[in-house]
Amino acid sequence: MYTKPWLVSEEATLRTMWAAGVDPKLIASYIPGRSRDAISRHALHLELNRPHWYKPPRPHTNWDQVEQIMTDAGCPLKADRIAELSGLHGSVVYKVLNDRRGRLVYVADWLITTRKPAALWMLGCKPDAHHPLRGKQNPFAVAAGLVAIPEGRRGRIYQQSMSITDKELAA
Repeated sequence: MYTKPWLVSEEATLRTMWAAGVDPKLIASYIPGRSRDAISRHALHLELNRPHWYKPPRPHTNWDQVEQIMTDAGCPLKADRIAELSGLHGSVVYKVLNDRRGRLVYVADWLITTRKPAALWMLGCKPDAHHPLRGKQNPFAVAAGLVAIPEGRRGRIYQQSMSITDKELAA
């Protein structure tokens, strides 16, 4: 069986795209004359590793339907709205979106609600928007005076004088 030798430029493309977690089928579209199987075999031959966060996408029959809805909308959509438009159960939509997160879909923004923020999903391969609740301040650090009191946020943190009076010492 004859196999066409790999060019340096083809291997460089394979190395960068493989390390980024791109699907072998998509890599094959960037390297003419190479099949998906040839891409996978050569990556194995070069001992290339996927990133630690990489999960291969599960084959899902509902992805085409979700993708079509997101394409038609052209704006960020909540998963609940996608489920409503597609007729799929919400958990199925969440599973489809999370399986393709970072490769085909991303969180464009977060909608602040009374409970927890809701992700607004878009088609594309971009980094997710910053989660509004990640990196919340530790209330104990605020009480100890290590960080400033957050302004305009609800919660149990309040400012009071830390000086002790004679009346308090007597008690």
